[in-house]
Amino acid sequence: MSSWAYLFDRRGNLLDEFGGVFKKSSGISSIGELRFTLSVLDEKNIEPNLRLKNWIVILNDENKAPWVGRLDDERGWGNGTSKHFAYSAEDMFNDRVGTYGLPYGILNAAGLIVKKIVTIANEDEDTLIRPGDIYTGGDRCGTFISPATYLSENIAQIVKQSGHEWEVIPQVVNNRLKLWLNWYERMGQELDASLNDRNCKVDEDSLKEAGRIKNKIIGVGSDKQVQNHYVATNRASRDKYGLQEGRIDVNAGTKEGVEFLTKQELKARSFPAEMFKATVTNIDGIYPLIRNGNVLPFENANAGYGPRGSIGTQSPVRIMGMADSGDVEGIALNILKEN
Repeated sequence: MSSWAYLFDRRGNLLDEFGGVFKKSSGISSIGELRFTLSVLDEKNIEPNLRLKNWIVILNDENKAPWVGRLDDERGWGNGTSKHFAYSAEDMFNDRVGTYGLPYGILNAAGLIVKKIVTIANEDEDTLIRPGDIYTGGDRCGTFISPATYLSENIAQIVKQSGHEWEVIPQVVNNRLKLWLNWYERMGQELDASLNDRNCKVDEDSLKEAGRIKNKIIGVGSDKQVQNHYVATNRASRDKYGLQEGRIDVNAGTKEGVEFLTKQELKARSFPAEMFKATVTNIDGIYPLIRNGNVLPFENANAGYGPRGSIGTQSPVRIMGMADSGDVEGIALNILKEN
């Protein structure tokens, strides 16, 4: 269970490397965290290496997901050690605002807007982030670029409008760090390898049904006009639970966008959401498949109801987030049962 850290300055130049225990987390379209401790006597523990806003990449010899982020200002000293903290690379957009000058609007496919946002982020100083695998399909979205708005807010806005997902991944080439922003219609892959009672232990009392069922939803577009309303119904849910109506305000101005987001909301709420926590171990070498967004078959004999109504779950599940303590075997997962 050996992990290794690579330190880079803010321009992407390799500074140093060291092994250790790293507690890290990540999730779909979200900002992860990293914590680690060094002895004050460690020769690697010097300010140029661990300067705030330097980059750190964590790799693991068991093929766990790589992690990249920037050292940040939640650190301290005591008992002969220094404790360090970092946010994942997605946090960079919390340190960039829109172009100085008059605000202006962008109306385009979400992926094309993201490309523009990356360009803006790099105008004054290089972030090292470049557009990577960018999905440019889907309906048009809109956002206003303004010096009064963080670029992270623009990204959050188009995520909400499009339903798309994103991440930043690292690449090291000739001791130089490169970062790629990938924008997906839906992050991850559907896989055949199974999470089951052998390799995946559900945390005690963590598998719960949640969320109010809604099987007929009226989506109301951002301009509130009747022609931009959309009604979506799930007949299977209605036959099982009876009519459960709801409405949502949809952050979209086009009829197509309102329809897409209303259907997305209906899919999430037609049946009880089953979200749970579990710990997966590397039996049968499954770690390379444990990535945010991946969908795997899941089997558990002691929780949930199966297709015939008896206790037990057999269903595809999606990895929504993960955490790795570094010093304990296993990866803690946040998992959502697919409806």
